Amino acid sequence: MKFKAFATFFFFLCPLAFFAQNTRVDSIPFRLEKTLLIFSGTVNGITMDYAFDTGASVTVANSISCQQASLKTLGGKRNIKDSNQKVSRISNVKINDLTVGNYHVKDLKVISTDMPYLYCANLMLLGQDVIKRFNWKIDFEKRMIYVSQALFPVTPEMIKWPLSYKSNRPFVEFSINGEVNKNCLIDFGFNGVFEVDSKVTAADTIALERQKANKVDSFLVTKLGLNGLSNPEKVVKFVLDSIKFGNTSFHNIPVAKTENRDIKLGVQFFDLYFNLMILNHSSDTYYLSTSNKASQPPHPLDANVIIQAGKFVISDQNTSSNSTSPALAIGEEIKSVNGKSVADFKDECEFILWKYHYAGDELILEKMDGTKIVVKRSSLQ
Repeated sequence: MKFKAFATFFFFLCPLAFFAQNTRVDSIPFRLEKTLLIFSGTVNGITMDYAFDTGASVTVANSISCQQASLKTLGGKRNIKDSNQKVSRISNVKINDLTVGNYHVKDLKVISTDMPYLYCANLMLLGQDVIKRFNWKIDFEKRMIYVSQALFPVTPEMIKWPLSYKSNRPFVEFSINGEVNKNCLIDFGFNGVFEVDSKVTAADTIALERQKANKVDSFLVTKLGLNGLSNPEKVVKFVLDSIKFGNTSFHNIPVAKTENRDIKLGVQFFDLYFNLMILNHSSDTYYLSTSNKASQPPHPLDANVIIQAGKFVISDQNTSSNSTSPALAIGEEIKSVNGKSVADFKDECEFILWKYHYAGDELILEKMDGTKIVVKRSSLQ
């Protein structure tokens, strides 16, 4: 009788415990750091900052995090294509235990590479191999992210986005002037708003019209991907009057038009236009609650610099007629930035972190002949 009573109690207890485990919701504060969504967890028991990246199919460690968390290098390498379409063979490493809130992911095989900003800021890129295992709720107003194995409840007024997947990454359908495209990547690792390429003919047509009216900014940009810098490429920036995702139209969207890249929405889009976002991966559906924010992202500077071979060189330039940087050229060596030479920075990481967080409205660039150029932010209409 005692055994029977115990068995009956155990029978009822187990489902309750299982149910409790699967409906638990953990809350985690996050920060938006240059529009990367960052929060903390642990890797092999060591506290680590994650950069939440739905655009990455796998989690990416760096040599600092590997050393801190004693990550074991595995045999073999993976071919990884980055956002610049470059392919590299990258080492595999193993995480014994990774936590998100109080949830644990065991025996996770990830890759390790020293992408400059992630290395300098010591961020682990949390990819879809972890993100898609859970459901998430992101509160952009309270700066809180919630994680659960259970579906988050939604309200009738929330916008519904059914998803499709490629390489485990989420894509959503959109339309511009009636032209439908199913291939927009939801990319929290992209620090812009919306990026298209010339295959989106409606956007291409609008860009040409804006160009004739002098309402675009044309940039030459050197982009940083997982496998290093791209060659300078042309990027046309303009404002899109209207775009529709699902049955909802959004207006006055800043757009960057490039060539041969993923069409994508960045975390800045979601922070600007929504106060709440639910990522219910168990049903392959995202839900969004719109906000009334009127703010717009800051325009980019008309020129920017990187360090190459121990020298400042121009990496980005606005080539439009109203640019404040016509006296500069891509690849040109620069003597100082805001009065600082390369030697004034402890190392390249200190410069990368300074530049990444720079929020000033202008940049003073000193040419090698001593001429000083005041570079302002673009006047994108």
